[in-house]
Amino acid sequence: MKLLLRLALYVAAVLWCLLGVVLAGPPGVKEQPPALSTAELLGLARQTGKPIFIKADAEFNSLFQLTSASSSERAYDLFLIFTSLTERCPNCMSLHPTIELAASKLHTEQAAGDRKNTFIAVLDYADVPSIFRRVGVQTVPMMLYFGHKKPLEPVPFTVDSSSPIYVSLGNFLREQTGLAHFTLTPPPNYFRLGMTALVGLASVVLTVVFWRKFLTPVLRIGPLLGLGALFFSVYMLSGHMWNRIRKAPRSVAGSLISPGFQTQNVAETNAVAVIYALAALALLGLTVHIPSIPSGSFYKRRGFVLFYAVLLLVTTSVSFAIFRAKIGTYPLRLLF
Repeated sequence: MKLLLRLALYVAAVLWCLLGVVLAGPPGVKEQPPALSTAELLGLARQTGKPIFIKADAEFNSLFQLTSASSSERAYDLFLIFTSLTERCPNCMSLHPTIELAASKLHTEQAAGDRKNTFIAVLDYADVPSIFRRVGVQTVPMMLYFGHKKPLEPVPFTVDSSSPIYVSLGNFLREQTGLAHFTLTPPPNYFRLGMTALVGLASVVLTVVFWRKFLTPVLRIGPLLGLGALFFSVYMLSGHMWNRIRKAPRSVAGSLISPGFQTQNVAETNAVAVIYALAALALLGLTVHIPSIPSGSFYKRRGFVLFYAVLLLVTTSVSFAIFRAKIGTYPLRLLF
């Protein structure tokens, strides 16, 4: 009886798996959603002020149709963004907020009557890989501007590394659309302002609290100069100069750590700066503060030694954990 029951359970499990395979369809084939018409796509863009997200091949084809068979132009220009909105493309993720900003600004100026025929369309490789192969896209992000008249030759947008992306993209769209006053101004970076204020407040508090105890011997070259040297050292060691040169994103898909040693986030840099500052505090405490405690204060000295040693151990462990998060083959590990 038990043998028959087991056999029945095995047969039921196999049939269930086969049913799941049949219902799921062939692996690797993603079914496209129903295509929207050109009027629906443009109407949605006018209503929301956001880019057009092309989800089907038919939508891409319809957007490129001319006004009529005898016409040589369309009623609008198209700025196509070929991208991959996944963690594998940090540059695509960091560019997306600027694209949203550009679409919103175009919508505002079109509503004001300056121009009514420029739309931004986003194509994600996960949605329409066939379009990428048809256009010949080799790398992402790639941006092409198509005018409304024949011949429909694209004008590529090249990122100017000497200026922020929102400046170079604003200049490009102003030149292509003919909007004389079109500019892109990003919203305030409240995260950066908050981190700057927090680091500044922490620096003031640490300076006031520990000035007479162990900072004075270190800052004999002058209080302001010494404090500036410490801040500059932590600032440079944490990677902020790399961020300014490479224009690193604040974060990628909400992740604090950017994978790989060739990329990093602003949030990651701020975290590393705090870790380095705490590690420097622990080293200064062990080398300067502990020797300055009177020999009779045995328990006080032992308590500070334990505090600074644990702080140094924790900051070193966190640093190793960040290195392993960036590259899984990193061999060192302490507490976690």
